[in-house]
Amino acid sequence: MTTAVIGKPTSRLDGRKKVTGGATYAAEFDVPGQAHAAIVRSTIARGRIASIDAESTQRAPGVIVVLTHRNAPRLAYREHHAPVDPTVGERLHVLQDDRIVQQGQPIALVVAETLVTNSRNYLSQAAGFMSTETSMGWPIPRMASTRSFALWRGYVSPSKSIDG
Repeated sequence: MTTAVIGKPTSRLDGRKKVTGGATYAAEFDVPGQAHAAIVRSTIARGRIASIDAESTQRAPGVIVVLTHRNAPRLAYREHHAPVDPTVGERLHVLQDDRIVQQGQPIALVVAETLVTNSRNYLSQAAGFMSTETSMGWPIPRMASTRSFALWRGYVSPSKSIDG
């Protein structure tokens, strides 16, 4: 292994353009037929999607499709544990059912022909118009957070130890 460049200043061909705002990034290329997407995320940490009204968003000009758990392609999830996988939990099954298992979980995907129109983020606005209703579920506390759960439920006061 060579260490000739470690610790030495190295000039980048596009460095000056990047730091001065003159560089063109991949997201700035307008490719014919390119689509853009915005993710609609859950606002609760655990529960179910009671209803999701994607019809008005689907009818908005430029919207190609609105994917939800009702119309998203079914994905083949197989049990898999690689050395980098955690020992507990499971993969997030995106848009596969109505379950919400974490705050900010993707619950819909709005795909449109354009990202921005008239200097406004059109796609994010279209995603924001989507009407969703959720039913909140109880959190599942972990043993490491027993004290936090006990405090939250009012079983102990902040000054009292629960260790015995």
